Amino acid sequence: MALEIRGRRARLGRHIAELEHKLHETADWRNYVRREPLAMLAATFGIGLRLALLFGKSRS
Repeated sequence: MALEIRGRRARLGRHIAELEHKLHETADWRNYVRREPLAMLAATFGIGLRLALLFGKSRS
């Protein structure tokens, strides 16, 4: 019985470590840039253009 519990704890620990790794990988913005560099470049350009239009002109 105790051996079975230890085995389950070890498997659970591995599953938790795997989930933490996947979460970190998903949340890391650098992975998106590596996978889709042109999309990220276009998004960055679009955001920059929008900010320039919003804040670049002085309003009278």
